[in-house]
Amino acid sequence: MRTTESKINLYKSIFRGLESAYGSYDLNSGKYYHCKEQVNNKVIYNQLKGTKPYGIYPLVGSKTYFGVVDFDTQNPEDPINFINAAKHYELPTYLERSKSKGYHVWMFFEKNGILAKKVRAIIKFILEEIGCENIEIFPKQNSVTSNMQYGNFINAPLNGKLVKTGKTVFVEPNITLKPYPNQWEL
Repeated sequence: MRTTESKINLYKSIFRGLESAYGSYDLNSGKYYHCKEQVNNKVIYNQLKGTKPYGIYPLVGSKTYFGVVDFDTQNPEDPINFINAAKHYELPTYLERSKSKGYHVWMFFEKNGILAKKVRAIIKFILEEIGCENIEIFPKQNSVTSNMQYGNFINAPLNGKLVKTGKTVFVEPNITLKPYPNQWEL
């Protein structure tokens, strides 16, 4: 069993993005907002407990550590097709049931990050290949500029409040869509 501190450290090492700000939303109204605060252990702890949602800004300059494809559909066929196509190119992917209306497919890249425009190009190519061209991709931009300092955030997985309902968890990318029994081992 992992300790809380080791879970937080593991989480921060995988779901990496901009460290000087994050996104969140009001649990009652659902209204999204921007937090100009350092992403620290307390922010991650609150996410894992479900007391304050955490949204990752994936762009760090022109680099990112991951790409996410946001399938806003209850039908898992397209996300599973994406995962199978990515497998063909030896790109590991992970399927998350999102907080509200669909699935996120996560792709993780090099420890030092990769150019966001490359990530976006790879994802777009696979989406075209499976016939799903109008799907939301994170990061949404190739880089941040002085006019746009943050880009767009994506809600992070494993929100403690939603995990209990089977949402924001990673699921097996097959017909069963069963949550992995141990999210931390995954």
